[in-house]
Formats: sequence, structure tokens, C-alpha cells
Amino acid sequence: MPKGNFRARRAISSQKQRRQWNAREKLMVVFYHENGHSICATASKYKIQPKQVRDWKAKKNELMRVSPYIQRLN
Repeated sequence: MPKGNFRARRAISSQKQRRQWNAREKLMVVFYHENGHSICATASKYKIQPKQVRDWKAKKNELMRVSPYIQRLN
């Protein structure tokens, strides 16, 4: 939520850093979830959205077949 900064005449908003995850890191997150942690707990630990965990879990077989440094599945 932007906060009013009336002296500077502009709004201050915090921006989250964008990050690209490679296949090895995505699998690490999926395996952490499969070891008994909930999707929300996994997402908060790695500071990602729960939807990302669900998507990576659905693509687990594809992620295991590609090279560990690949960032996007084509």
C-alpha cells in the first residue's frame, strides 16, 4: 500500500525483487513441500506465492528431466 509523502510530493511504495529460479531450486522447493510442509508454509519460507509452489509441483517430472541450470521450460 503506498503511503503519502507530502513533503516530497510523491508516493513511497516498496517493491519486491524479482527473482528467476533454476530447475534445481524449483525442485528443492517441491521436495521441501513433499517432506510434510504445507504449501503456505513452503511459500512463506522461500518468499514466493503459493501458486508458484503448486505450478512447480505439477511440473515436477519435467523439471527432473531438464538440466539443473535451466530457468524456463519450453
